[in-house]
Amino acid sequence: MRALVSASILSAAVFSAAACTCGGALVVKAGDGGLDAGGLDAGGPGDGGPGDGGPCVDGDGDGYGPGCSLGPDCDDADPAIHPGALEMCADGKDNNCDGQIDESPCGCTPSLSRECYGGPGGTDGVGPCHHGQQRCDSTFAWGPCVGVVLPTAEFCDGQDNNCNGAVDEGQLNACGACGATPGEACGDSLDNDCNGTIDDGCGTCDPQCQCDGGACACHPPTHQPCYGGSPQTGGVGACVGGRHDCVLQANGSYAWSACVGEVVPTALSCNGKDNDCNGTLDDAEMSCPCLVDGALRGCGSNVGECRAGTQVCAGGQWGACTGGVALQPELCDSKDNDCDGLTDEGVTNLCGGCGAAPAEVCGDGLDNNCSGTVDEGCGCGGLNNQACYGGPSATRGVGPCHAGLQYCVRTEVEEHWGPCTGDVKPLLEVCGDGVDNDCDGQVDDNCNCPEGQTRACGTDVGLCQKGTQTCTQGAWTTCVGGVVPTAEVCDGQDNNCNGLVDEGVLNACGTCPPAPCYTQDYNTPGTCAVPGRTCTSVVPDSVNPSAITLGDLTNALLPYIYISVTNLNLVAQLNTETGVKQWEMPSYGMNPSRTAVALDGTVWVGNRCLVSGLENDFTCSSMAHLDLNGNLICRADVPGWVRGVAIDADGYAWAGTWNGMSVWKVSGTQVDTTQSPPRCQIAGSLSLGVPVYGVAIDGRGFLWTASSPTQKVNTALVQLVDSVPNPYYYGVAIDSKNRVWFGGWNGSGDMHRIDGDPPYANFSSGVTGITAVTVHPDGTVWGSSYGGSTLGVVKLTLDAPGTTLLSTEVFADPEGLSNHGVAVDKAGKLWSPQVWAQGRVNRWTPAGVREARFDVDVGQELYTYSDMTGIQLRTITLREGTWVQDYDSSYVQAIWDHAEWTAIVPAGTEVAVQARAADTEAAFAAGAATAWCGPFTTSPASFAGCAFLNHHRWLQLEVKLSTTTDGVKPSVSDVKVLWSY
Repeated sequence: MRALVSASILSAAVFSAAACTCGGALVVKAGDGGLDAGGLDAGGPGDGGPGDGGPCVDGDGDGYGPGCSLGPDCDDADPAIHPGALEMCADGKDNNCDGQIDESPCGCTPSLSRECYGGPGGTDGVGPCHHGQQRCDSTFAWGPCVGVVLPTAEFCDGQDNNCNGAVDEGQLNACGACGATPGEACGDSLDNDCNGTIDDGCGTCDPQCQCDGGACACHPPTHQPCYGGSPQTGGVGACVGGRHDCVLQANGSYAWSACVGEVVPTALSCNGKDNDCNGTLDDAEMSCPCLVDGALRGCGSNVGECRAGTQVCAGGQWGACTGGVALQPELCDSKDNDCDGLTDEGVTNLCGGCGAAPAEVCGDGLDNNCSGTVDEGCGCGGLNNQACYGGPSATRGVGPCHAGLQYCVRTEVEEHWGPCTGDVKPLLEVCGDGVDNDCDGQVDDNCNCPEGQTRACGTDVGLCQKGTQTCTQGAWTTCVGGVVPTAEVCDGQDNNCNGLVDEGVLNACGTCPPAPCYTQDYNTPGTCAVPGRTCTSVVPDSVNPSAITLGDLTNALLPYIYISVTNLNLVAQLNTETGVKQWEMPSYGMNPSRTAVALDGTVWVGNRCLVSGLENDFTCSSMAHLDLNGNLICRADVPGWVRGVAIDADGYAWAGTWNGMSVWKVSGTQVDTTQSPPRCQIAGSLSLGVPVYGVAIDGRGFLWTASSPTQKVNTALVQLVDSVPNPYYYGVAIDSKNRVWFGGWNGSGDMHRIDGDPPYANFSSGVTGITAVTVHPDGTVWGSSYGGSTLGVVKLTLDAPGTTLLSTEVFADPEGLSNHGVAVDKAGKLWSPQVWAQGRVNRWTPAGVREARFDVDVGQELYTYSDMTGIQLRTITLREGTWVQDYDSSYVQAIWDHAEWTAIVPAGTEVAVQARAADTEAAFAAGAATAWCGPFTTSPASFAGCAFLNHHRWLQLEVKLSTTTDGVKPSVSDVKVLWSY
């Protein structure tokens, strides 16, 4: 017997029975009292254990072999192969000696990964469901399935929660939306409850009957939108609303006609359209065949070694995928051959490499063949211990991995290395701990993310903006700092960031409520004979007869007033802003009494002469044209005492004569300079047979005389139009509706008005003692008081139609003097010269307060019954033209959205549009409408800031045209009103 003692012994074994080595294998005889193979014995000699039944032959030291207590071994040269061992997958060996190779369940190769999915077949990759990844850990077991999304119960959220290819199945209401089916909303012409009937249970339609002036006129809604599909599909894809009318029935009630022209959702069809109106093209929903021969689409994959190719549409079918690289069986080449996102899965050896696992190398202290045992089957080579490492050799000394120590176990018959203790082998990477757990030289590799790294998240589609995620403990945090999808609202934006705009929220017209659903187009505004339309000083454009343009010219009023200093045969110019007299110049005649201001600020002065026998002496009776500095431009030789002066729309000056009982038309530009003084060219004259005390020209080109009767003359043709009875007269002026006002001082008459058209109705104010009259731009009428109970000026305020005198206000001259004339300046203030040798002029505010008195020529008589500032020319004869249209929506709850028009607006001109609303058309004239919305000078004009227009049935649109440049006019065409309800 021979005792074997290990030199540096953790444990010693003393053998008392004979042992021998047979063929290199360890053999222990029964009952020897020594150690059995693997250092084990069933209990001692004669104890009846398996180790005592015969010699145990264990060639690889795994405790298994013939006669061994653990039983026989199927491969006594490999300690990793024996009964009960873990079957290793993909190593081509029968590790557990059951006669099968790589059967399941089996162990995995550490650090390898694979796809995993526990959902029902056919659901992976459908809807939100997708597979995850598993990694093999150091225990040769597959870890948890990370990142997998499995089917859940379906619920109503627009997602395929159960991953069966359908969205919200069994969850939608009758309208195809989540939640309870909405109730029917009466009056919106939609099938809100999706039962196939529009406005069911709502009764008949409302004819919207309106009674005006004692006569009842019904305006049933016509051409109104309707839509019988689910409301959220209206205006989406192929679906559009139709139109229907509220129609009088035989029984006297009203009912909606059928909805004509609508397109409601239909079944999916491979026609490249969104037939079911859910915002997605049918061929994207149905895997439809191709539609257009020659069309191309991508095919295949760009994952791994694969490359996408191209398919061509031919005969309605997609052809084979060409030009790409298809997937191949996985090879052990460090490439993703089968294009599944994994590399070399299922084709590596136990050590994770290609081909057969390496053979064990004795004496290097490593587990070369990756069996889990270091230097198995090797002797100790005379060493008592050695450094050992059971992990992959490349990981030794990397990260936390390091070698341990193993001791030599010797017996009388053999020696082998005991287990390796104290070594640290690779583990699965622990994400976020900052340690290279798997000892591959990288920290936190193979985690979901590297610690501290950031990445973009979310989407930039629609209104969304990408945010940022940060890797924390190996996992990405939630997305912060971005703009996430929200519920779709009707605003012309892609709120839910799905690439579609306003899907499911448009009305039947395909617009956003309350955006306009209807358009009322006035494409021929030049046609003024249309119900509800009023044209004032606008005419069809000669270039585009469908458009309107100014019938006359207007200009910016200059800050001047021209006053006759009659007894000195002079005329003075004052600055209306400062009251300072600019100059006082000869009138080139005698007893000047009328002035009229042209567009360029020059002045025409009428000399009334008053000297009997000098009616035809032009140094006494004449009309002179002075420039801005008072210099003579020309003299018009007009006989018969000039007592009326006015200027027409074409720039001609008109003189009315008292003794001559005629009117004369004088050119404003043609001058005969061969004579001295230069002569203004006479363009025509007309004998009237009545003495003329004053003249005024309206916005239609008619001249009216202050006479009895008054004469109406066509200025363009120089022809008498009509002779109108007029018992009283004196000063004369025109208002914005082309009605003629007279002072009425002669014959103790009153201040009164004659309509501009037959039957020439007369409106009397009852105010006497009035000489000159003028019309303020605010619509009030002013007169100068001469010899009445109160001397000064009088102000008349009328209602909107001008048919009722609302108030009469008399403002006394502070000095108790008569006032000879009245005119409005650029600032809207009133001027009235004082008479009887005062030589001063009053300036009044529109409220009737005399704010100042200015010297003109103190001690001299001032006398001017005409348009001294030119405001009548610019605001009446050449005033802004207006085009007004009343529109009946037929709905009391109308929502007025905006107006559009096409305009040509040269420099120095303007087009301004404003609108107001009312419950009835009559309310506009009665002053019961809303405030004006506007004015707007550019198209389109949004009414969004004028909510007060809404919920009124009628809209009145006013288009104003104006110019500040002679000979230049704006033009307007194609006016539109857009609205909804």
